[in-house]
Formats: sequence, structure tokens, C-alpha cells
Amino acid sequence: TPSMTSEVTVWKDVKRVDITNRVNKTSTYDKEAVYFAFPFAAKKPVFRYEEPCAIVRPDKDFLPGACLDWFTVQHFVEIDAGDAAIAWSTPDAPLVCFQDINRGKWQTQLPLQNGHLYAYVMNNYWFTNYLAGQDGAFTFRFSITSRPKADSVSSARFGWSASNPLVSVKADANPAGPLAGPSASLVEIAEPNVLLVGMKKAEAGDGLVLRLWEMTGAPTTAHVRLSSIPIKKATACNLVEVPQGALEVQQSTIAVPIRASGLATVLVE
Repeated sequence: TPSMTSEVTVWKDVKRVDITNRVNKTSTYDKEAVYFAFPFAAKKPVFRYEEPCAIVRPDKDFLPGACLDWFTVQHFVEIDAGDAAIAWSTPDAPLVCFQDINRGKWQTQLPLQNGHLYAYVMNNYWFTNYLAGQDGAFTFRFSITSRPKADSVSSARFGWSASNPLVSVKADANPAGPLAGPSASLVEIAEPNVLLVGMKKAEAGDGLVLRLWEMTGAPTTAHVRLSSIPIKKATACNLVEVPQGALEVQQSTIAVPIRASGLATVLVE
């Protein structure tokens, strides 16, 4: 590693620490692995992390025989120490190890004795899918926050915001545009346990497709408001946008039933 820098940003008005690690690495065919260590101070903590549209505990929620030596994180890991909770987000390095680096133990149990977390960013000794030698300039970003107690909904929102930051674009003034003077979100969801995980143009026609995820394991009717878009009708669809039934619309707000920990797809026209 001819050069390696770590940039730490502490925000004045936001409870968040951002870490950007930049590594310039030369290639080698010697066996190697690269980690960034986050040894959080927590004794016998509870770990939760996000898989695709699921929040799971690595020591409790897997079938026998599942890999417990490393895990793939979507947007966040939450470490509950009892008297505090830490949320950690990893936009660039989804592979992580809990407790220790990967030592090839093929563990059948994962006793959680500490709050140590390792971003597993590189290796060349796994026998599939990896280059024999890895070199070049790499950037790995991480974000951290904390709160008095565990809150998977807040941790999920933190992880998504760290991985999908707002992007500013300069635009010319348009007094005749549809947006009102006060600020507002394009899409507002009244229920905090429901997250908008996707929005796109419909595969067929000019409709807008929204995909929602319920995060807490509670059946919910989400109230989705599009304040600046006139809604003719809203339709519940399956994951490939086949219509399933009409949804109630009142004053630009759509009532969307969602199963516990489930997904809902809505076509707005």
C-alpha cells in the first residue's frame, strides 16, 4: 500500500461521523485479505443488519449450516449494547465479519461477546469470484451514529440516507412550475415503519411505480401522499407490475396495505 489516507468528518448539526478511507494498493499473488476494523465498545451486544428487504440477527435467524463467518450487508448494521446502540453504514463495502476477521472456521454458532465489526473489503484466497491479484486506487466510505436504545427503523433510515445522499442540481427558475412555495417531499409516507425503496416509470404506459417495504414485522396500511402529482387512480401490483386490484385514493393520498415485513408495489396513474 504505497499510500493510505483516512478522512474523518464530524458534522456540526448532524449526529453522524463519516469516514472515507482511500487506499492505493499494488498487486500481489501472495495470499492476502484487507479489512477495516471497527472495534465498538459493547459487551455481549445484539447485532442486527439489513439483508435485501429484511432485518435479521446473525446469531439467531439462519438455518443450520448457513455461513456465519461473513455476512452481506445492504445498508446498515445496528449494534445494541443495552445502554446504547450504534448504527453503522457501508455504501461501498457490503461484506462484513462480526467478532473477528474471517479465519476459515466455518462456525456453526456465533456467540456475540464483543461489538467488533470488520469491513471485509478485499481478499484473493477464496477459490471463486476473486482476482488473484488486486491493485489500484480504492475508496471506501463508512458512516456512524448512535442513540440511547436500539431502533431498527431509525438505523435503516440512517443507512439508506448514508448510501443514497441528496444530490443537488442547479435549475433555472420556473414560476409556472407545479411545486408550491413551501418545501415538500415528492413522496410522503405517514407511517415511519414503511420505507420507499424504489420509484420508477412503469414498464407499460406512463404510470409511476412505487415499491414500499414494511420494516418492523407489523401488518400496516401505509398512507402514501404525492402532493404535487394529480392522481387519476392507483393500483396494487405484484413485483413484476401485473395489476392485482384498485387502491383507495383520497386527496392525493393512497392507502396501501402491506404484509408484515413485506413489500408492496403500487402503480400510480
